[in-house]
Amino acid sequence: MKKLYPLLPVLFLIYWGCEEEVEDTTPPKVTMTSPQNGSTVYEIITITCMSSDNEGVEKVELWVNGVITDLPDNIEPYSFDWNTTTFEDGNYTIIIRSYDTSENTTDSEPIVLTVDNTQSNPQPINITSVVFDNGGFTITWNQSIDGDFSSYELEKSTDSTMNSPSIVFTTDSLEQITYFDTDVDRLIYQYYRITVIDTFDYETKGQIVSSSLDPVPTSVNVESVEYTLEEMTISWSESSDDDFKHYNLLYSVSESGDKISVTTITNKSTTSHSITEFNPNNENWYWVEVSDTLGQTSIGTGMTNSLNNQPNPVNVTSLTYDLTEMVITWELSSDNDFVSYELLQSDTEDGNYTSVVVITAQSTTLHSLTEYDPLVENWFKVKVTDFWNLTSIGSGMTHSLDNVPNPVNVTSVTYDLESMTITWEDYVPNLSRINQMNQNTRSTVTNDFVSYELLQSDTEDGNYTSVVV
Repeated sequence: MKKLYPLLPVLFLIYWGCEEEVEDTTPPKVTMTSPQNGSTVYEIITITCMSSDNEGVEKVELWVNGVITDLPDNIEPYSFDWNTTTFEDGNYTIIIRSYDTSENTTDSEPIVLTVDNTQSNPQPINITSVVFDNGGFTITWNQSIDGDFSSYELEKSTDSTMNSPSIVFTTDSLEQITYFDTDVDRLIYQYYRITVIDTFDYETKGQIVSSSLDPVPTSVNVESVEYTLEEMTISWSESSDDDFKHYNLLYSVSESGDKISVTTITNKSTTSHSITEFNPNNENWYWVEVSDTLGQTSIGTGMTNSLNNQPNPVNVTSLTYDLTEMVITWELSSDNDFVSYELLQSDTEDGNYTSVVVITAQSTTLHSLTEYDPLVENWFKVKVTDFWNLTSIGSGMTHSLDNVPNPVNVTSVTYDLESMTITWEDYVPNLSRINQMNQNTRSTVTNDFVSYELLQSDTEDGNYTSVVV
């Protein structure tokens, strides 16, 4: 046993040497797999690598321009989400440092990445329509296709360059792509623009879109101006405007004269108006002024009535007389607005005519006189008056003057102791002469014998005195 004591230190040293570990000095291997050297990156970029070690990899770290980013990864597969938005645009040298369990490190081959966050802005979104309806504008835009969408902002301005716009609507709903703006003025342009914002607060403004001004109402034209004895009716086409307010019927005595308002009509479907006080002997011009709810107006084409014509003249057709009366006959008036005939008389064809009688029955076309003198000319004409006091006078006529009776001759003078008998011819009217006159004057003359008067004289050429009638 004592012999073994000197061997104990040697055995201890041998045992200690077998138990002591050998120090690990082998560094890990690391290779960057993406992105490629020289790539342009923006927003968040994923950087991946592979790392291995004989003893084991503890972690890998991302370094940018020699500065650690505090983005370690200790679980395979190794990757880093580098937020480039916190860096200014430019070139950056990227390495990945790998640590093994023995604190040996290795840096990957560096790559250079170009940060360009101008490409980070969302795709622009444009307004597709601005439609007026129900008192406001409905603004519609395209839906964003960006995966990192955050919100829409709708800007509005009355300046075409959108200087100092106001934000009238904001939403974080991707599907909300319409807005109804009630604070509008249709008489001035409203300018709109949609801004899309992503989760990194990058934003892109779309194109500026203008609303349309409220159009002047479509003019409506007067289509007819017609009248009867009782009323004049003005008709026009119906307004096609959705924001119709009223019609204003305008009147003037001439096409270029001053227009005055006759009436205002608020019912869009009412397209005619009648008046009872009018004079168709004159021009009556009418126009329709259309107003919309914003006070804009337009005036269409005007129209006047056809002027009332003078009555058709009627001519005297016959003038007859006998021993008791003279009858004047004329043509029948064909006018619908007939009021009266007036029989006029004059001593000569071109003399001054005076009124004999006024007849209001249109079917009455003759008049009889009991006081007349057929020995002088009696010219008659007929004046026709219509409802609107227009008149016309037709051609006149006179009768044939009464002829001197045909002479009758004494045929015998006989006597005896008691008496003297004078005998003469029977009176015979000159019928051929009468017929000729009747034909020329359209008159009728009958036998107008009244009396014989027996005359006596002491000599053939002496003074004759009346014996008997």
